[in-house]
Amino acid sequence: MQDDFEKWAEIYDHVYSDVTEDICFYKNLATHVAGPILEIGCGTGRVTIPLAQEGCLLEAIDISENMIALLKSKIKNNNLNISCYTMDMKNLNIPRKFPLIIIPFNGFQSMLSLSNQYECLTSIREHILPDGILSLDMFPPSMDMFDQNQKTWYQVKEIFHEADSSTVLVNHSSKYELGPQLIHTKLMIKEVINDEIIKTTYKDFSLRYSNRYESEYLFKNAGFKIEKLYGNFNLDQFNETSEKMIWILKPQRHHIV
Repeated sequence: MQDDFEKWAEIYDHVYSDVTEDICFYKNLATHVAGPILEIGCGTGRVTIPLAQEGCLLEAIDISENMIALLKSKIKNNNLNISCYTMDMKNLNIPRKFPLIIIPFNGFQSMLSLSNQYECLTSIREHILPDGILSLDMFPPSMDMFDQNQKTWYQVKEIFHEADSSTVLVNHSSKYELGPQLIHTKLMIKEVINDEIIKTTYKDFSLRYSNRYESEYLFKNAGFKIEKLYGNFNLDQFNETSEKMIWILKPQRHHIV
């Protein structure tokens, strides 16, 4: 999967610069802790940089060297104090423990097997303070998701970039593996200027989906207790129609591995 993430770096900001609904949520979490925050799956800094601009002390990791290279360039250009590393979330190796660890934007679901997810959580437990907080967001499976025709392109969004007066059209096509609970998505990204398509790019990614109760069992089995589960970033209670699962977790004090 690392090679796939490396290919994403060049287009990531162009496609996801409009995603901002989670930033205030993570900023608010950061105000409740003292000390450094660890962001896992930081990408090019979509969440990292706004947190640092609020004065948060951050360490950030991503498995993609190219993503980290872009983030380091932004850190330098904005004169920010952020430590960032290329690192696998299943095998964290940072010589400190954190009061807050976050995995934004479905990042935890890039672990494509239950065993990998468990490895990730076990590694996080070794890097979180006894009274620390782990927060991550996921998407739950839905009937609408499974009803999509894998041979059909669905338009996801249209983004206008003022800097070059371009419009980015993002379409996706997905297929599912029901046994391992995987969703394989191909994005078709068209860059348009003056009604002319100047570039078409295709990018692939895979995520593992799980429902609420399966996720709860995994978290508890890995040594975390459920503090809160929200259904959106407005902090509404999760229900069967929610499009997000936003978890607030804390390490169990007497967990036996």
